[in-house]
Amino acid sequence: MLDVLLYVGGRYKMDKRIDELLDAYLEGRCTAEERQKLESHYLHYLDERRSIPSSQQVNDSYIHTHRHILNEIEHAEAKRSKSKSRGWYWAAAAVLVFTVGLSVWKLKESPEPVVDLTQHEIAPGGNRATLTFSDGSAMALEEGKEGIVMNQDIVYQDGSDVFKDDSDAHHKDRQVSLETPRGGTYRVTLSDGTKVWLNAASKLQYPQVFGQERSVILSGEAYFEVAHQDNKPFKVVADKQTIEVLGTKFNVRSYPREVDRTTLLEGKVKVRAEEFHVSKVLKPGQQMVWSKDGVHVVEVNAQDVTAWKEDILVFQQDDLRDILNDISRWYDVDVVVDRDLGHLPKLTGEIPRNISLNEFLKALKLHYNITFQLEGRRVTIR
Repeated sequence: MLDVLLYVGGRYKMDKRIDELLDAYLEGRCTAEERQKLESHYLHYLDERRSIPSSQQVNDSYIHTHRHILNEIEHAEAKRSKSKSRGWYWAAAAVLVFTVGLSVWKLKESPEPVVDLTQHEIAPGGNRATLTFSDGSAMALEEGKEGIVMNQDIVYQDGSDVFKDDSDAHHKDRQVSLETPRGGTYRVTLSDGTKVWLNAASKLQYPQVFGQERSVILSGEAYFEVAHQDNKPFKVVADKQTIEVLGTKFNVRSYPREVDRTTLLEGKVKVRAEEFHVSKVLKPGQQMVWSKDGVHVVEVNAQDVTAWKEDILVFQQDDLRDILNDISRWYDVDVVVDRDLGHLPKLTGEIPRNISLNEFLKALKLHYNITFQLEGRRVTIR
């Protein structure tokens, strides 16, 4: 059973029964006494903050409240062993359900539809990837490892061997690709010291050892921390864009049939939109976004954009369809939409992504007047 964190008397305490009450609350099975218990805990937290969000303020309140809770969890988790960290994030997810659910209920004052979920749990994604060489040979990387380091020999981050080459091959000419499936993520340190985090359903192609040029090809999403080298720019080629830098930190999102986005955290990058023959230089905190009519630059919280590599999903006025794409990739499920989604409100909030799909859907359903049905690895929305 999940442990749930509650804010009581200025401190977070644990209450294992709250998990059962949450399920009963979502399904309309709470007694008057149980409903009062849930609401009193939440309202006590709001009283501590001396404010109750209005319908206009509630989205901003969600994300501020969740971050405060997550900060408390991270602070407490630092004093605990790493082996227990997963449980704490589960607790954070339950708190998200708790706070969002009661806020929505207070604003709507109407019962929510039941989530139609089967009993089996679908686990979140993890460290999964395949390394493929230019000769067509491939190897599945160990799930117990977080990443690999490229050079003449390829090793895991802990120094253990992935691939040891005793030949006289020209490694600067050998192309390799690192590919994550749906439900997978992995890290790679390239031969120049550049670090790359690959998100789910993504592919990075690059030389085993860089030669005169530093150039990679990306499909999907990745976060880059580029090692600085004077007079030797680093280039990322994606479907609709080419990014060129000397040394910086940035995130590239380039999935097929989705909006391309490049976000800068540190340094400076030049992004060229190939389709529109336009180049723009980004500053930290800026994001270049593609649309049907061209590209434009917006100000964003770059830490939110890259939170996925810390196993947190942050939504900032996101459409449900975009969120469903993330769910499909991370949980390796097929999503079938059996209704119109155009009129549904956008979502702002955050949730750990190392929770089960079932828990994710329970939290998501609280924002939308829709029903999720889970059958095997297929999610139907009605």
